[in-house]
Amino acid sequence: MSGRYNRKKPVQIELAKNEKSMLDKLKKSCPIKKGLLEKQKVAHFRGSDAFDSIKNIATDLKDHDILKLMTKFMVSGYFMPVSKYTTPVKQKKNNEKSSTSQKKFIVNLSPLELTEFSPSEIQYYAWLYEPITYYQYLICLGVALAVIGYYLKPFWPSTLEMGVSYISIAMVVLLCIFVGIALFRYVVFITVFLCSGGKVYFWYLPSLTKDCGVLESFQPLYSIDYYQEKQKEE
Repeated sequence: MSGRYNRKKPVQIELAKNEKSMLDKLKKSCPIKKGLLEKQKVAHFRGSDAFDSIKNIATDLKDHDILKLMTKFMVSGYFMPVSKYTTPVKQKKNNEKSSTSQKKFIVNLSPLELTEFSPSEIQYYAWLYEPITYYQYLICLGVALAVIGYYLKPFWPSTLEMGVSYISIAMVVLLCIFVGIALFRYVVFITVFLCSGGKVYFWYLPSLTKDCGVLESFQPLYSIDYYQEKQKEE
């Protein structure tokens, strides 16, 4: 029976130190894929892959003990059982015939209500656990040092103060360039859209505002889609 997915972060029951260590190792070693759980991108994995991974981590545990441990992880809110299905991506067709090999699909996940972990190849689970990484610790440390450094500004040497001012100006310039590119995208899109009578969708840097990495935001350089009215079926 399918259940309702709570958008809020679930309350996760605290684990023992050795269990938390095994959970962290499982999160790093278990193969994952991305899917959409109620429009939210999450990582999911097969029950069989997780079972094999935790078996290599906890070599002293027997199979039934591993199943109990994985069930504890699941009911404690660190991952949840889901069903998996795909839906085709709706694409605007151009004059050229698109081959079936070019069709794209979206992986969708739907919550399930299970009381025990199943090490099956056809049973999937979605990660709800996101441990704090060393990168996040470094960011917090950097913010703390920046705040302390700001309050020590009266004691800064002139060279340091000049360097910080140059960096601040450079950041403002980069921000202005980014905003300018974003506005330029919409100007180009509206211009091409109106000139083509609403039939051409031209986007400059289409990935700029998407949830992706810095380098991926500038790839591809542009995208073109063509609108075609559907012929009425007689």
